[in-house]
Amino acid sequence: MRKLNFIKLLFVLIPFTLWGQVTNQKSYVEIVMKPDHADWIYKIGEEVGLNIYVTKAGQIIQTGNIEYQYGMESMPAEIKGSLSLMDGSTSVKLKSSTEAGFKTFEASITIEGKKYSNFITVGFDPYSIKAAALLPTDFVSFWEVQKKSWSTEPLAPKMDYMPAKSTDKVDVYNISYNYNGKPGSYGAARFFGVLAIPKAPGKYPAIYYLPGAGVRSYKPLIDIAEKGFITLQIGIHGIPIDMDDEVYRLLRVGALDGYFLFANNSREKYYYKRVYNGCVRGVDFIFGLEKFDGKNLATWGGSQGGNLSLVVSALDQRVNCTVVTHPALTDMEGYLHGRAGGWPHQFKNSKLTLTDSAVITARYYDGINFARQLKNPVIFSYGFNDKTCGPTTSFAVYNVTTAPKELFLAPSTGHWTFQEQQDCYLRFVMKQFGMKSIIPTN
Repeated sequence: MRKLNFIKLLFVLIPFTLWGQVTNQKSYVEIVMKPDHADWIYKIGEEVGLNIYVTKAGQIIQTGNIEYQYGMESMPAEIKGSLSLMDGSTSVKLKSSTEAGFKTFEASITIEGKKYSNFITVGFDPYSIKAAALLPTDFVSFWEVQKKSWSTEPLAPKMDYMPAKSTDKVDVYNISYNYNGKPGSYGAARFFGVLAIPKAPGKYPAIYYLPGAGVRSYKPLIDIAEKGFITLQIGIHGIPIDMDDEVYRLLRVGALDGYFLFANNSREKYYYKRVYNGCVRGVDFIFGLEKFDGKNLATWGGSQGGNLSLVVSALDQRVNCTVVTHPALTDMEGYLHGRAGGWPHQFKNSKLTLTDSAVITARYYDGINFARQLKNPVIFSYGFNDKTCGPTTSFAVYNVTTAPKELFLAPSTGHWTFQEQQDCYLRFVMKQFGMKSIIPTN
């Protein structure tokens, strides 16, 4: 196990639109909080010290009043208070945690009648966090039955060459394939994606990119394909991935609004059953490509895509290695144990019990239980300031993983990544494929 701690507070944030993430913009007024541990990690029972200052247009504000609250991640505040800036800064000592997990300090200040806020989350013995999600006794057999049913439908792959999207080095195709084993009266449902293949003769390894949550179009990953990889990106909704943006907008607010909770009280009908089906069948599509080397395949994704990366790797042993960033749909029932749970947070403020059908269903789709099945190497990366897929659940899935694993921590990040994380992933994949890295180290 290798732990790669990247703790530089960079100011240039790199968006990775493949996962539907948005770069955080800096505010005119910034509340800056620096913990007294460089790695933002403390022992259980250890007090936390924060130094705080506020800038306006880059200049330090000398005086002001800061309101704050502090408590376990995603839980009600334990304490509230106020601090006064003196000579441009202030500090506070914060109570530790009595259990492994994370606590969030939220601060706000009012400048010229406008309220500005920021937060920081610190960890307490996070490598001891245990998963809340239980493993159903028939988890493996359930998914084996599903996989067998999926394979009854011919893949019927289709590739449409896209000259306008291709370059002198890379061929681009819009692709689709059948994915369900029980076609209706209108025929089998299909998944759609975009494929990029190096033009030069030869066989190539492949990276399979799984999407973050949302409904949108997808563009080919030309830059990665130019480095000598076949790249496949897919959408999960069974609709073409190159329609007008207005179509996706209407689907987001209409038929697909809240899709991640559709039929979530039934393991047989839950929306993600067909999603997992289509994602796994994408591996069959890649293995059918003439230019694929037939051996080296990585899954790669963040947020919803991070979970899908775990799912595909666990359900198809032909995957060599796995890249996972701040995974969603992991340890979802954490809220029912009095702590943070995973996106889509359906159990937050819930009165469900651990025997209710929605909880039982979640266990069959929880990334925790797919991580438990992994055999091949996996790299994880995430930050502490992520309020979409928080660090408690990310550590829970990392800790439960027994496959060879690496971790790139970027504590200051939220639901986005630095370019250095992306570079680290590609070096990891190239290492697993036995390729000489072309990505420089820091």
